[in-house]
Amino acid sequence: MMPRICALAGLLFSFALFTSVAQAEDSAVANAKARVEAARKVYEGRWARLPVDLNWRFDIDKDYQWSRRWLEAEREVSDKKADQIAAAEGHLDRMKKEEAYVKDQVSSGVGSPVDLSAAKFYRLEAEHILAQIRKK
Repeated sequence: MMPRICALAGLLFSFALFTSVAQAEDSAVANAKARVEAARKVYEGRWARLPVDLNWRFDIDKDYQWSRRWLEAEREVSDKKADQIAAAEGHLDRMKKEEAYVKDQVSSGVGSPVDLSAAKFYRLEAEHILAQIRKK
């Protein structure tokens, strides 16, 4: 009888531990999904203000930081390679958009060449991140 009780207790403990781990993983994914949404809203909100708010100052570094936060949160949502690649491609697309915007600003005489160098760096970094994920 004692071996059966021990086996049953071990089984129940294993189930409780598995359930606890699964709940923690679900909670972490839910947290990451919420961060994806928050970062997306901030990033897109910053861009939405550009054409309508004359007092809004474009800030390549803040845009990069929010895009990068968006990328990292998306990468925490799923460990599937296709999802990792999609997250990195999204970040790269955003950095390309930033670089194109800054190029236009510099050509029209209102942008800073320093911001253009930063935009180029951020785009190159995004390309590197994508390449590293694809190699895995």
